Amino acid sequence: MKRYANESAISEELTDEERKLYDRQIRLWGLDAQKRLNKFRVCVAGLTGLGAEVAKNVILAGVARVVLLDHKTVTGEDLHSQFMVTPDDVGKNRAHSSLRYARRLNPMVDVSAAGEDILSKHDDFLKSFDMIVVCDMIPTQKIFEFNDLCRKHNVKLIVGHVLAGLGFFMSDLMTFRYVQETVIHLKEGKKSRHEEKSEEFPPLREILNAKFVNKKSGGALNKRSCRLAFQFHLLLAHYEKVSTAPKAKEELAKFVPEVANRLEVDEDRFAVDSLDELLKMEPNPIAAIVGGVLGQEVIKVASQNSKPFCNVFLFDGDNCVGTAELFK
Repeated sequence: MKRYANESAISEELTDEERKLYDRQIRLWGLDAQKRLNKFRVCVAGLTGLGAEVAKNVILAGVARVVLLDHKTVTGEDLHSQFMVTPDDVGKNRAHSSLRYARRLNPMVDVSAAGEDILSKHDDFLKSFDMIVVCDMIPTQKIFEFNDLCRKHNVKLIVGHVLAGLGFFMSDLMTFRYVQETVIHLKEGKKSRHEEKSEEFPPLREILNAKFVNKKSGGALNKRSCRLAFQFHLLLAHYEKVSTAPKAKEELAKFVPEVANRLEVDEDRFAVDSLDELLKMEPNPIAAIVGGVLGQEVIKVASQNSKPFCNVFLFDGDNCVGTAELFK
């Protein structure tokens, strides 16, 4: 039985040039992990500030192939957080405009771009990737349908977004197998033990339909107290109905009664007043932090040598705190 999903990649040696380029990384996570990275294929859909950060991180890590996919054009607002584009790119396709910068990061990675909508892609396209990372908001029902299609072809999916002080991503890694190293302290010194493990990830449909009330306790116990978890659901509800980013927190407040009823929580748990007055912007520092964490999750999946986070990551930019949550 194969120990890893792409175990055949381990038997293929790195070139001298690859060993020299990835020397530090090999020292960090090992030669076999780097070999698996070198065979991993990723599509980054949505070249927002977050998408640019994720693309940068996985390209530098040395995956085999990265496709930048985006049907939208560069706007003036993109210049605040999307470091791969310039003012001269405003009005041009966002994926194609990011390509030159992305290719310079690592000439050993096959990087290409396509100015198309990820939702227009079907079987043949999806089958050519190991993971798809969506870094722009799409309506939840379309997320569910796309997730079903990814599962059909055994393609792992992460969907993330940054808006004002709130950043998040949610993961469907299906059945993820990895090897965890445990250091045992003995009298004669330290000893490492490698143990094969697996984690089961539910579809995104189950994640977003999770209830926040423990009914076994009579409905009195909330499973989570993090306000970001509720604001995350509020943002998704807005996109489902409006399909564009809210410009102010008052637009999100309209959806509080509906979402509170669906999640079975009190309306004051959403703390809408704590949100920024202007929500349309994607601050570069928030995109960089969330993109760094998300990129590391992609590397974990590709290398298969460490446990990934729970299926939802939330970042509070106001307090600079990240939280990994398990929604199921």
